[in-house]
Amino acid sequence: MQGAIKGTKLNNRKFPGIFGRRPDQKERRVAVAAYNLERWSKLTPQQKIADLDKRLGKGVGAVMQRAKLNALINS
Repeated sequence: MQGAIKGTKLNNRKFPGIFGRRPDQKERRVAVAAYNLERWSKLTPQQKIADLDKRLGKGVGAVMQRAKLNALINS
């Protein structure tokens, strides 16, 4: 690589000095999260379990969430 000093990297980032997620996408991420939270909160516990089954597979993953929902259903 021409112009590079040994032991350093060329910084070709769009946002130099900022690590992690892109700051120009924050507004979109916040809007999507708010939409998903609103949609999830409107579901009943049975619908939430059905949604988890559809997304992850029947009885697969989200063990603690499923236990909480089953406790709500059974009580």
